[in-house]
Amino acid sequence: MGDGMRKQERQDGSGRLFGGGKAWGWLSGMAALGVGVILAGCYDADKPSPTASDILGNPAYKAMSYSGWRTTSRAESLCPTVEEIKEDLLLMEAMGVRLIRTYNTQLYPQTERILAAIKELKAVDPEFTMFVMLGAWIQCKGAYTDRAVHDREDLEQNKREIERAIALAAAYPEEIKIIAVGNEAMVHWQPHHVVP
Repeated sequence: MGDGMRKQERQDGSGRLFGGGKAWGWLSGMAALGVGVILAGCYDADKPSPTASDILGNPAYKAMSYSGWRTTSRAESLCPTVEEIKEDLLLMEAMGVRLIRTYNTQLYPQTERILAAIKELKAVDPEFTMFVMLGAWIQCKGAYTDRAVHDREDLEQNKREIERAIALAAAYPEEIKIIAVGNEAMVHWQPHHVVP
């Protein structure tokens, strides 16, 4: 969970496990900036799906960050296809990777394509194992401009990002096991950091 963060967990009525550390404000309430982790574990009646608690810190679930880009430029037209992502996922699974970390939910369609690719691979091969730590990108007002205001968040962009993370988690409960919110916004050397 990071230095100085105390692990806290509770279950809500749905059986999902939520945990977190330091929070700067809202997450599902979407009122301010959230930094921490939501842990979600969903169960299938026939085969229990691992929870975030089962995955995090478990050496059987090797992890890596992933976006799938094949160029140094980013544009929607260059975003990897579901088929290209499936090729990558099969290679990663063969290497023992079982958890991938994404960084945003709405800038380009790669996050939804990653989730669709995992779901398709699991449909073809039920033994295929890959889960997602979904990143929700949080930024300050005026991020990536010469007018960045680091003590104010970009409320509209951040709200859309959190809403999209919630929608993706609802649509892909077997694939998304963890949501990391604003991790990169915590460090002062980032051009989009937010001072709490």
